[in-house]
Amino acid sequence: MIIWFLLQSILTIGIFISYVTMSDYSGGEVGMTPLTVMLASLIQFLFSIVFFHFLKKYLRDNRRIIFFIFSMLLYELSFLFFSPNFPLMNMSEAGLIGFLNKGYSMSSILSGLLIMVAFYSFQVLKSKSIAD
Repeated sequence: MIIWFLLQSILTIGIFISYVTMSDYSGGEVGMTPLTVMLASLIQFLFSIVFFHFLKKYLRDNRRIIFFIFSMLLYELSFLFFSPNFPLMNMSEAGLIGFLNKGYSMSSILSGLLIMVAFYSFQVLKSKSIAD
């Protein structure tokens, strides 16, 4: 399960960097934001591992997918360590701040959905191979 959390963090960072590089904003305006996402992903990864180890006896295969949603919420909460607000709540702001908040939240949501689909697919394949 830890590898899935690591993949989710890496995918979040990659999606955000792709989002920022395809924008019209210059490198000086968005220069340190990938570092912000890396820090938020690191915090999410560490807390996900800690919570997972405390709760793993209660989490079976179907409930583990719900834990990915919890992990995405941890990503949003991790911004409270270095920002006064949640990116998800401030996506409607105009300009650079709104653009960055959309990138922060949407990269996490997209990577979380991709990881959940991949995790579920591997679980189905694993159960089919066990049944055969």
